Amino acid sequence: MAKHKKENTMMSNAMKAAETAITLYAVQDVAKQKEFKVGNKWIWTPVVTFGKFVGPAAYFLFGKKTK
Repeated sequence: MAKHKKENTMMSNAMKAAETAITLYAVQDVAKQKEFKVGNKWIWTPVVTFGKFVGPAAYFLFGKKTK
């Protein structure tokens, strides 16, 4: 039973690390974008910062303007 708990903790830590990495990448991308498909920096910054996985995913799908 202790091994199961340790595996859950490791998975949880990995998910938190992935979430943090994706969020930081999205915030950096929002900061350097000049144009967006929808919205602006004032809208996308809090969305990607506080939106867990959904916020950055929404930004990359609906906000980021491709070149």
